Amino acid sequence: MSERQGLVIRNGFLATGTLAILVLLLLFYSTVSGAVDRASRHRADGAGTAKSRATSALPTQGRNVASLVRSGS
Repeated sequence: MSERQGLVIRNGFLATGTLAILVLLLLFYSTVSGAVDRASRHRADGAGTAKSRATSALPTQGRNVASLVRSGS
């Protein structure tokens, strides 16, 4: 194998490796970006329901404690 063929093969391997790394980087970015979008939507959806559940549970808990105190348990 001549020196020129060796350079062509080595450059081909470098180009293939660089392309593979670029594809993997784009795939990773896409996955992380999607996960961040889902997390923000989940946080936005969950914030309203968790707040309403927490505020509706407060009076119920107060009544339960009051009934336990009155019954002597």
